[in-house]
Amino acid sequence: YEAFGVPATILANFLRENGVVPEKCDLNSILFLLTPAEDMAKLQQLVALLVRFEKLLESDAPLAEVL
Repeated sequence: YEAFGVPATILANFLRENGVVPEKCDLNSILFLLTPAEDMAKLQQLVALLVRFEKLLESDAPLAEVL
């Protein structure tokens, strides 16, 4: 994925399996709608999952392990 990045659908599926549902995603982009009603815990969960996904990506984890 070094040349073109990770497809957003893979990240979206990873997040869905961990309780975060993105509003929209396609091949190259993912969209999250954050409202003023979101609390800090939800934002921290999103950031923690993104960091976890990045670590899995950097460790070259198999897709079966990620999803």
